[in-house]
This record gives sequence, C-alpha cells and structure tokens, in this order.
Amino acid sequence: MHKRLFVKLIALVMALVLSMSVVTAYADQELSGPCTVEVITKDDEGKGLDGFKVALYQVAAVKDSGEYYITDEFKNSGFTIAQFTQAEVTDDMCYKLRKYALDKQLTPVGVNTTDADGMAKFENLEKGIYLFINTERTGTATTYYEFIPGVVYAPVIDDSGKVNYTSQAFPKIEKFTGEEPTPTPPPEDVPPQTGDSSRIELWNTLMYVSMGGVFLFGIFAVICGRKEDAEEDLA
Repeated sequence: MHKRLFVKLIALVMALVLSMSVVTAYADQELSGPCTVEVITKDDEGKGLDGFKVALYQVAAVKDSGEYYITDEFKNSGFTIAQFTQAEVTDDMCYKLRKYALDKQLTPVGVNTTDADGMAKFENLEKGIYLFINTERTGTATTYYEFIPGVVYAPVIDDSGKVNYTSQAFPKIEKFTGEEPTPTPPPEDVPPQTGDSSRIELWNTLMYVSMGGVFLFGIFAVICGRKEDAEEDLA
C-alpha cells in the first residue's frame, strides 16, 4: 500500500513540474520579435487547397513572466488556461471555441485566403495561443473541402530550446462528394389542407344542394304568389 502511495506521489509531482514548465515555457527565453502563423491545407495527395477563407482569433496571450492567460474576448468561453497548457487540446474544444467566437461575433485578428500552395499566412502577431477556423470552404459543387478548427501556439520552442517565431498549423481536412441537396420550394397558390378532404367535398355537396333547394323554393313561391293574385282578380 505504501509503495502504491509513493508511486502516485511521484507521478503527481512529475505532472506538477511538467505543467509548470509548460505554463512558463517562455520564462527563460528572450522573446523579442513578432510572430507568424501559417495555416497550411493540403488534400490526400499533398496538393495545396486554395480558396479556403481562414479566420484567426487570439485565445490566450503571454505575460512578461512567460505565463499564458486567457484573453478578454474568450474569458467567458468556459475554458481555463490549464486546458491549453496542461492537457491535449481536442477537436471538441476547438469546435466549441469556434461556436463561441461566431455566436459572440468576435473580431478575428485576421482573415486570409489560402493561396495556390494551400497556405494562409498571418504576420506581426502577438505571442499567444490562436484559434483558426475556416469561414468559407473550397472546391466545387460536387467535391468540396472543409477543415476542422484547431489551435496553434506562437512562438514555438523546438527540442533544442530554440525559439521559432513562425508557427505552422496543418488542420485536418474533410472531403465531401456529391451535390448538396437543394430545398424543394413550396407549391404556389395552394391553399393549406385542414382536416379530412372528404369532409370538405361533403360540405360542398350539401352547400350546392341547399342552394338548389333555395332556388326551387323561390320559384315555387313566385308561382304560388301569381296564382293567388289571379284568384283575387277573378273574385
């Protein structure tokens, strides 16, 4: 039992040290220049996908001490900085961040379109964590592409400890084939159907019969009236 407790304690300490090193990854680095983010999109054959409209949002910034913090735009998104620095950022998180940004109509730091190489480049950025989403897909009516939103860290530190101010992101591409179904327009000048149509036909029949009865009754009344007038004249 003591051995298990000791192993758990060691694992906890290692996780704490690792998380602190991630959060303060830039503390011992001299960060000077602005950052660049390159969002690169390619199909299954490695060919660049041009025409993607990509929006970039800053989710987190970096303090002078090297620690990340959530920006004011995303402080009410429900996410904490630990979810970006101490755990893996999942697709579900990115979808929720995208929904939050679009629902709140947040202003992106930039919107660019991928070029012939499939790249959308964003330059002169502050240090931080960025969310990238595609606001306009690319392709044709029968074959088109979208990509899963993601996050990218700027700058990045390689295995040798060197700071790279150009961060590259390779989003997951989704390919769709087949024409999109077009909604069928409602028929024009068609009255709404209410109830059973057979009952409507029955009421129409009764209405015509009633009108016919009124008409015959009127003729009968006129004939009777003329007969009475004739009898009065004879008298």
